[in-house]
Amino acid sequence: MTSTEPSTPPGPDAQRDTAAPRGIGAAFLGALLRPPSASRGRFILAMCVALAADLLFWWLGEAIPVVADFAVAFVLALCLGGFSVELLGAFVAEATPGIGLFPTWSVAVPILWARANAARAAAKRSAGPPVRLPER
Repeated sequence: MTSTEPSTPPGPDAQRDTAAPRGIGAAFLGALLRPPSASRGRFILAMCVALAADLLFWWLGEAIPVVADFAVAFVLALCLGGFSVELLGAFVAEATPGIGLFPTWSVAVPILWARANAARAAAKRSAGPPVRLPER
């Protein structure tokens, strides 16, 4: 600032910044709530990983450490283009003793697929046909 005038805070009539909240917490929450943007092939790969993990975890029972759940969550997040609330719920269920025998990874991936398809359909509906301006 090259001016020697003291800066005054804006008054109550000044325009406020109405943008989305900033910060690490808001960005993290926004990333969790955003639907995945993976292709069909990546969803198929994620479903194969989820089925293999659930089958292996069911076969080995409760002998699997939580680190294996971390690894599956990481691989699924890589396949789907980011972590999401559904994967967080599946991870918590898999890490809970007794509930981990339920195929939660195989349930979470189709839910993500449906959510991504709904988001794509909503984006197509909201885009609508192109608007033509009248010629002068």
